[in-house]
Amino acid sequence: MRSWGVAYACARKVLTAHRYEHISHLIFNAGTATFSHLDILGFVWDLLTHPIDAIEHPRRNIQVNGVLSKDNLGFTWQCNVFGHYVLYRSVQSLLAAHARKTGAPARVLWMSSLDAEPLFDPKDDWQLTKTLHSYNASKYQIELICSELERRTVEAEEEGRASSWPELVAPHGEFHHYIVSPGITSTNMSTLLNIPIPGWRYLMLTAFLIVSPFGIVTITASCADLKHSLRDRSASSA
Repeated sequence: MRSWGVAYACARKVLTAHRYEHISHLIFNAGTATFSHLDILGFVWDLLTHPIDAIEHPRRNIQVNGVLSKDNLGFTWQCNVFGHYVLYRSVQSLLAAHARKTGAPARVLWMSSLDAEPLFDPKDDWQLTKTLHSYNASKYQIELICSELERRTVEAEEEGRASSWPELVAPHGEFHHYIVSPGITSTNMSTLLNIPIPGWRYLMLTAFLIVSPFGIVTITASCADLKHSLRDRSASSA
C-alpha cells in the first residue's frame, strides 16, 4: 500500500475478477516502519533490567521522521493506515455480498500492535511525518478507525435502522470490524533495523523464548520459528 496506484490496482483486480463473487474476510496484515537501526546497547540494558517491557514494548527500535511516499503523503501512515482504508472502501460491495449470499456477516480484520498507544499519536501530525514513533502511532490510528466503524455498525444494527454512515460502514450489519494483534513474533520487518550481528534473528527468537516464562503471554514465536531461522541461515551461508 505504498501508493494510491497499488491500493487501487489491488481493488480493481479483485473487483474485475469474475471468480470473486464475495469476500468473507479482509485481513489488513501488511505494515512497515521507517527504522534506521536498533540501539543494541540500550536494548541489552532493557533486556537485563526490564525483560518483559523490553520484549513487549521495545523502545530501542530507532525510527526517523519526514519520510514521504511517492504520493507526497506520510510514508508509514500511507502504508499502514490510509492504504488499508482505501482498499476497504473499494471492496465494500463484495463484503456486503458475502452476507447476502451466506447469511453470515463478513469480517474486516485490522492488524494492530502491542505498541499501539495514544501517547505516540500527536494531534497536530495526523500523517505522522514529524513524530519519531510513526509506526506506533499508525497502529493506534488503525484501532481508532476500526473502533469507530464497528461502533457505528453495531449502533445501527441494534437500533434496526440503516447506519448514519451507509457509505462508510455496513448499512445493516453485513460486515463487522475487529482489532487483532500478532503478539510478539519475528517478521521480515526486523530486517529494517539493520542489525550488524551475525545470526541476530536466531538470537532474537531465543530471547523471546527465554523471557516468555516470566509472564509474557503474547509471544507467538515457537521452536519451529527457531528451526526455520537456523535453516534459512544455513541456506544463506551455503
